[in-house]
Amino acid sequence: MPDTEDIEPPTALLEEPRAERTVTADEIRRGLDLVVVRSLPPIAAGLCALYFLLAASHGLLLPRSLAIIMAPTALFSALFHLAAYGIMRRHPRKPHFRSSESLDQRKGLNAKLDVHPTGP
Repeated sequence: MPDTEDIEPPTALLEEPRAERTVTADEIRRGLDLVVVRSLPPIAAGLCALYFLLAASHGLLLPRSLAIIMAPTALFSALFHLAAYGIMRRHPRKPHFRSSESLDQRKGLNAKLDVHPTGP
């Protein structure tokens, strides 16, 4: 086993750090928006499958008085998520993104328009 004195440190750690590109808040928001937009169709498909499973299990396992209400509700939810999945797959959207300046302007406008109710 070599002594620790014989081990040389990696030269990459001794070199000066590279100039790293700074990432702006707008770029982070764009990236996160893209992640959300791309993950919505698989989430909708997963929820669709879950609600179909729940609709079937409600019909089979619950007492009839509850199954009459719960099974159609779960089936409607499954069909809703199936339709959402189909729409998102057929008409993909680009992420909707507003720059931080427009968000700051909206916050300022909302603060100006904020109405404080007066109490008795």
